[in-house]
Amino acid sequence: MQRKIVPLVASMSLACLLMAGEATNTTLSVKGLGCDGCTSAFELQLGKTEGVTAYVASAEKGEADVTYVVTYDPEKTDPGAIGESLLKDGFDVRLAPWEPVDASFNGCSNGFCGSRYPNALVSSQPGAALGQEVYCPVSGVVLRIKDSTPRADMDGKAVYVCCEGCLRYFQVNRDRVLALRGTRRPS
Repeated sequence: MQRKIVPLVASMSLACLLMAGEATNTTLSVKGLGCDGCTSAFELQLGKTEGVTAYVASAEKGEADVTYVVTYDPEKTDPGAIGESLLKDGFDVRLAPWEPVDASFNGCSNGFCGSRYPNALVSSQPGAALGQEVYCPVSGVVLRIKDSTPRADMDGKAVYVCCEGCLRYFQVNRDRVLALRGTRRPS
């Protein structure tokens, strides 16, 4: 039995190493693509975005709100950079709430303060209350709001983040985070 396990573990480790440099997917929501010309312009720009290798739309052309699954090279870009590039080109794009806004940000205590999973049943921010679950707008983890949860003010309402590191990032990069989350257009 042990003889069979060692080659299996070795082959799984090799597969993980080979997959490390492979493409990754992210989900973007885009508003305002109500005509074929708008959709074509968006897809042309998305195709020109550095690191993007493929994309698939979840709706037919002509629908105003479209979700795209975007495949990208993580050694060249990340979801936040893709979204920010498209925002700068005038498209109303937002990241999926479970995606981090900056994959290179390493100041989050991710793993200790929440968990990341898609399509969680969470409350919206700003305006969530104690005891509710929300996505951290910086890291994308799901967290339950407590009295001690770090928060920032946005127009008199609290925006909750998962840790002090994310709070510092949010305070410095507030406009970028809010734009990528679709809460506010970039200035």
